[in-house]
Amino acid sequence: MVSKQKHKKGHKTLTYMDILSGEKLPHRYFFILKGNEPYAFSQLEDVFTKKFLPDDPSFFNRLRFECDQNTKGSDIVNALEEYPFGSQYRLIFAYNANKMKSSEGDKIKHYLADPADTSILVITENDEELKKSSSGKFHPSRTLKKEINKFGLVISCSLNHREIRDWVTSQFSRNKIRIDSSSINLMIEMVGDNLWDLSREIEKIILYIGDSRRIDIEDVRAVTSHRPRSKIFNLTEKVGNRDISSSLVILDELVREKTPGVMILTSLNNHFTFLYRISELVEEGEYADTIAKKLRKHPFYVKKSMGQARKYSTGSIEKIYDLIGRADGALKSGMSERIVLEMTLIQICKQKR
Repeated sequence: MVSKQKHKKGHKTLTYMDILSGEKLPHRYFFILKGNEPYAFSQLEDVFTKKFLPDDPSFFNRLRFECDQNTKGSDIVNALEEYPFGSQYRLIFAYNANKMKSSEGDKIKHYLADPADTSILVITENDEELKKSSSGKFHPSRTLKKEINKFGLVISCSLNHREIRDWVTSQFSRNKIRIDSSSINLMIEMVGDNLWDLSREIEKIILYIGDSRRIDIEDVRAVTSHRPRSKIFNLTEKVGNRDISSSLVILDELVREKTPGVMILTSLNNHFTFLYRISELVEEGEYADTIAKKLRKHPFYVKKSMGQARKYSTGSIEKIYDLIGRADGALKSGMSERIVLEMTLIQICKQKR
């Protein structure tokens, strides 16, 4: 083997947002994409392909492994050791490598002690799954520390609230469209923070506004209000504000769309748990920004919810938990879903502070 390139200072880690912002992808013999955002992995796959296979339009030299507990490390190593055909490199993707057995991961580790000059390995590692996985699973970023320092690079693909907002802004900016902060906040609240879901809604909003170069809250609301998540979000907001009439209108839509009653009750339970935690932290002297960090919620959402939290005492929220529990039991006993849910919403909204 010819001598391999080692890391330059300042390139031990990069982030997905760094690369979207124009940071050049350095040459390494392997990369670990670390996070739990499949959309980011997919976008970076395009970046790797453009960098390492610009002379291979048919992508003959690109190979993808969807790893699980039966994946053989030797199969990945064999693919890496094959010589590229009509191209400078072979590009091998090992998705969800953390699902492999650690013994199979050791075979990849052995290969990376002296990797082939003509192959690039890209490994994805799901942070959330690793936290829950049992022992004996392959943990790439931990197991391959020595190899990373010598030949590799870790790219973080986990986004915090600020980075998700920046990502949404960047997607619209690519189309020369401006979106204000309030509209971004509403979109994330209504759609969630999954980039796949957000990307689909962004495409719809761009089609909806036509030739307009600016997006406002009404544009976001018009496109996203049909989503079940958005309707449940609106329902919890109306219930939290004790708005019985609006709550029943939204509930009617959800029932007609066959949204599971258990899902609605779970969302209500989660919302009042959130309000309960806000009340506790406010009593401890915490402010909105600090509460947002502790509860891992967007500050904008926390500030809005603080007004709702003031409408309910600890005792009233405990009664609401009891109402939700009784409703769950009634649904499981076969009672009419619509009647149970309607009565529960009315009783929740009428709770005194």
